[in-house]
Amino acid sequence: MRKTITILIVVFALGALVFYYSNYLSSNSGEENFNVATATVSIVGTWKSTDDTKASIIFKDGGSYSDTYEGEGISEGNWIVYEKEEAEYDPSGVFLRIIVDGGEFEYAILTSNEETLTLSYLARGNTLNYTRIKDSFEFVR
Repeated sequence: MRKTITILIVVFALGALVFYYSNYLSSNSGEENFNVATATVSIVGTWKSTDDTKASIIFKDGGSYSDTYEGEGISEGNWIVYEKEEAEYDPSGVFLRIIVDGGEFEYAILTSNEETLTLSYLARGNTLNYTRIKDSFEFVR
């Protein structure tokens, strides 16, 4: 009987340790629950390209999009964030579709937060990096 109680206590303690450790790792990993809702909110704003500082993109609340170069409008269209299950080429599964002049451009959203937007253009696989223009969040709403 004593042996059974000891085994149960050890199993319970190990289970509690595993539970605590897995919660500790997930809460301290720095990753948020990235999904369509969080990406849709975080993408709204004005973003400047890190590769060409004359280029910027604007995602307005409500789904309108514009692309500018040196402050001049290049194109306008619409955007939507959506999710695919088990995408082999992007672990997040959160994607962006931009519709401009009848054409559709699809991107995997690799990073979208208060400061950084990183997109992977699915047709070519190249990565596009942007930084948020400060105070642009209120402007586009």
